[in-house]
Amino acid sequence: VLLILATVSLHTLATTSQEQAKGPVFVGINAPWNAYGYDIGGGAWDSNWFRNFFQTVSASSNIARFFLHADGRRTPSFGPTGLVTGLSSTSRDAQFESELHELLGLAHEHSMVLQICLWSFDMCKDMHHGQGLHARIIGTNEGVRSYVKYALLPILAMLERAPHSEHVIIEVMNE
Repeated sequence: VLLILATVSLHTLATTSQEQAKGPVFVGINAPWNAYGYDIGGGAWDSNWFRNFFQTVSASSNIARFFLHADGRRTPSFGPTGLVTGLSSTSRDAQFESELHELLGLAHEHSMVLQICLWSFDMCKDMHHGQGLHARIIGTNEGVRSYVKYALLPILAMLERAPHSEHVIIEVMNE
């Protein structure tokens, strides 16, 4: 009986909150990746997976969270000193942009806002024999500048050129 009352109370609270809200109410889902760190610019873009995902969740959610770089295993590209040198070592910027635009288009087709999380905290862990050790780009001024110049600003320019980019939220890092 307590569970039923709690469920009814939560439903009433949610309905009341939506009615009182001055703006949109977001109901989100965390779908961080299909191929961890490889989805955009990493050689594993699968539009059918994302299309099916958005189609499945759009009935109950209107925002989806997606990890762009994850731990940095494929994007962005890093030089020998650990500084960012570009968007991707496995693809051209045009391919990265095309995949990013397609992801936004798929989200829009299903009336979803896309919350792009740039980094997983895994970027600071020693995982997979050296992959993921990218704390320098957030721990030093030189690292921050390299990421902003060679990855973040190009990504923001790509989003600016993308249709429906007003339906994007940028999150710097999870957790």
